[in-house]
Amino acid sequence: MASYKIYIIDDNVKFLDRAVNYLNACSKIGSIGWSLSFQESEEKIQEFNPDYILIDFSMPDVSGIDALKIIKNYPNPPKVILLSINEDTPYEEEAYKAGADGFIIKKNFVREVGKLLKET
Repeated sequence: MASYKIYIIDDNVKFLDRAVNYLNACSKIGSIGWSLSFQESEEKIQEFNPDYILIDFSMPDVSGIDALKIIKNYPNPPKVILLSINEDTPYEEEAYKAGADGFIIKKNFVREVGKLLKET
């Protein structure tokens, strides 16, 4: 069975804590890294070399879309899944147009993350 390395970037500490705890309990997840901002994470991402990066759409320092574009320019970039509290379709459309490998509405995280990891 595959064991994934996941890196999460989200400035919402409560969501981040719940997401990390949930993923730690998943048998498919080998290791998890996290940061509260993209600026804080850039060097860590390259060292951690994740299979997936889950990043909040709305970050205070760099938007999730801008971070996605930067990450996709890394050599052998990981899959990038954008996270949002907004259920509006334009956010999801914008994420996919920018090159996201997936999109998850945060309230559906537990239900959607496993499915998305299988599909991508």
